[in-house]
Amino acid sequence: MHAEEIEVEKLFSSDRQLLIPLWQRRYSWKRSEWQDLWLDLVRVATAAEANEKLNHFIGSVVLHAQEGTGMPSEAQRFLVVDGQQRITTLTLLICAIRDHIARSESDDPARQALKDFYTSRYLRNTTLGPEYRDRLVLQQADRSALTQVIDGVPGDQTLVEQAYQYFSTELSNRTSEQALTLITHIAKRLSAVWVVLEAGDNAHRVFQTLNSGGRPLEQADLVRNFFFLLLGEEGEQFYSEHWQNLEADVPPAEIEDYLVAWAISQGHGGSKGALFAYFQKDLGSVEGSPTAVYSYGQELTGAARLFRYIRRPGEMSGISVGTRRSLLTLSRWGTVPAEGLVLHLLRRFTSGAMDDSQLGLSIEIVLSFFARRFLAGYAPNRHKSILVRAAHKLTKQPDLAGNDVVALLRAVLSGGEDENSWPSDAVLRDRVTSTPVYTPTRSKWAFLVLERINRTFYAYEAHVPNLLGSSDYTVEHVMPQTLSLKWEHDLVDWGVESPAALHETHLHVLGNLTLSAINSHLHNRPLPEKLSMLEDDTSFKINGALLDYRRWDGQTIDSRGLDLIERAIDSFVPPLSREEIQALGIVIDEGEVGSADEDDEEEGADLLP
Repeated sequence: MHAEEIEVEKLFSSDRQLLIPLWQRRYSWKRSEWQDLWLDLVRVATAAEANEKLNHFIGSVVLHAQEGTGMPSEAQRFLVVDGQQRITTLTLLICAIRDHIARSESDDPARQALKDFYTSRYLRNTTLGPEYRDRLVLQQADRSALTQVIDGVPGDQTLVEQAYQYFSTELSNRTSEQALTLITHIAKRLSAVWVVLEAGDNAHRVFQTLNSGGRPLEQADLVRNFFFLLLGEEGEQFYSEHWQNLEADVPPAEIEDYLVAWAISQGHGGSKGALFAYFQKDLGSVEGSPTAVYSYGQELTGAARLFRYIRRPGEMSGISVGTRRSLLTLSRWGTVPAEGLVLHLLRRFTSGAMDDSQLGLSIEIVLSFFARRFLAGYAPNRHKSILVRAAHKLTKQPDLAGNDVVALLRAVLSGGEDENSWPSDAVLRDRVTSTPVYTPTRSKWAFLVLERINRTFYAYEAHVPNLLGSSDYTVEHVMPQTLSLKWEHDLVDWGVESPAALHETHLHVLGNLTLSAINSHLHNRPLPEKLSMLEDDTSFKINGALLDYRRWDGQTIDSRGLDLIERAIDSFVPPLSREEIQALGIVIDEGEVGSADEDDEEEGADLLP
């Protein structure tokens, strides 16, 4: 390794080629970083106009020298270990300056000649072999965008193209002569420390060390970097044949969530902060075998499509209507706590170890676990840790198939106690009259439970409506959230001693809730008016029984709540009893369904009062 201070011009020297390795992150600078670089350059230019010498240090650039054959058609190649964001941005700035200067020429041949001059001076090795022409080669995901910019046909979709457009806009109020001086300042007034690693140095380890401070790498970046480092020369082929599919299936903002789900489906924990450690453990035993790493990568990238189906179940084919409906309901409930477990189940399904009905029942078990805990008033902040441990239990028995997988999942979730429990029918009956299930942050869960209950009013499956849209229907409180004088008087007439006390204890319980498409029109109308308006809505049946009521006191609300909870009990799979678990021969350790970990969700984490 050797280091020296250089003028930036050296980074753009002819007969050299800088390559961004696949284990680097993509180009990620945005407007704030572009603006900082531009203002630094403007300060240098302003000082030069005042005959003041001002140089600007852009930081260190670490390169890893690559061995070549010495053929005259080859460039000297370097992997960019650190500094790719700055080098790429400077390249785009030079392109913008080149094009701005060229636009001042009077005819097309002159403009093209000027472009060609700057392209050969800073951007391309025009006399070398085709694979050595570009002086900067980005990762495949950004490569075509940079090529378009250099060729003079930029778009505006990627950050690479947007950076070029930003600098073009900043240059628009400068003359071609002023722009020309900017290139001189870039070449001569900007400096960097040039650090070159020799061929035998560990570039990836240096890269991680350099990024341990400053702007840290995300865990997903470290995983990706490590994976492609292990692939070595197989990386380019793997990227084009497999990794691109992962990037197509999972949006960039969801990559980390997918990697967490994958880690859980492999039997690891669910902490985002430990992602890199999980993958190191998985790949540690095959670190010296690119073939084994390649095979692991095929599984990883192939399962990305399954993760997409977890969040977008409507896209999944090859499953029954019932299984898709269960996945859609789970997606609407919120999949994050369950994604690792569900991914594990989908991987078993696609491998042939489970059929459609077994997959559907497994999803219903997870959904029931959520819904029953919600109805019993349990905090959701334990869900993820419990489901992660369930996935871990399943991964310990990879040879299980079919109904045995379903039975083990159901038994594991049934084994929790107290705050980790999956509530039984008796618990739901006991709590329904006193547990407030509606809060603003949990309204979607109340909606989904009421929607499921509504389905039980239909005698024939063919008559059951499609899943109701929450944009068209909402949860309605029969006794309104704000009591009018008319409601208070009616409550007194119905024998309620303290309307305020009843309102406090019964407003948000299940028995006082229903669904409506006309919530905004109902408000706090008196009971007869509400019932008359609800009677006209024939899109679902849950409101039909309301028409029989002529009073709405505590006894009525409790009675309706008990009726609805019986329908919920029939709708959501019950847990197994201790005796049923023992009969299956399954041993459950309470630690396998233990307390929450650091990554559990926070929404509504408190116990309902």
